[in-house]
Amino acid sequence: MLASPGLAWQAALKMTNVKLDLFTEYDLHLLIERGIRSGVSMITYRYSEANNSQCPNYDSTKDNKWAMSPPLPVSDFEWISPDEISQHEIC
Repeated sequence: MLASPGLAWQAALKMTNVKLDLFTEYDLHLLIERGIRSGVSMITYRYSEANNSQCPNYDSTKDNKWAMSPPLPVSDFEWISPDEISQHEIC
């Protein structure tokens, strides 16, 4: 491990006994790899207030509670058609 996030990832996989499937399609691998974002994220003040009237009652953690509740996919990855995408409500 190079850092503690890598150690935490390995520990989580070991404790949950999850077996991750490998991507067999190169395009699917590239799609996931291009979606990876990283960088430093920090707040240096104890309290900050946004005076933006365009974003009333904005709470960045409100939607994350639901988004992180279902288990993440670990196998059976497949492409879906544009018709299936249009059936899902994105926003």
